[in-house]
Amino acid sequence: ACKRFDDESVELALKKISEEGIRQNDPLVEFIYFSYLARGRYSKQLSEIRRWVPADRLKIIISENMFHDPAQTMRDVEEFLELERFDGYSFDVFNPGNSKSNWFDGVSPSFRKCMEDYRIEEANALSKNWGLDTSVWFR
Repeated sequence: ACKRFDDESVELALKKISEEGIRQNDPLVEFIYFSYLARGRYSKQLSEIRRWVPADRLKIIISENMFHDPAQTMRDVEEFLELERFDGYSFDVFNPGNSKSNWFDGVSPSFRKCMEDYRIEEANALSKNWGLDTSVWFR
């Protein structure tokens, strides 16, 4: 999948993997050489966790939803953990980010397309395998 990127660092990493005879499907290799991609494979990571923890014991929170409505997110967590509702949370923002910034500015169209496809593929996997609504990623 990474071969379709025209990013020079990815090409160099692929060359090194090829020269050293490292297995390309090895999760450790994937993390070492392509961790910026591997860290975004939430569905795969959750599947590994599910091997050890039953799905009904996991509460998965989409961070964008937490940032948008932290009070609702905390109510959801309290309900999941069967905790009494607490209304004394403070959700002060100390380091606001610019959610409108676009890191795609300045990258090649082919790389941008590849990353957009990658994000859509992962969102679909999370929706299908975990029932998560990832529509916030595309707003």
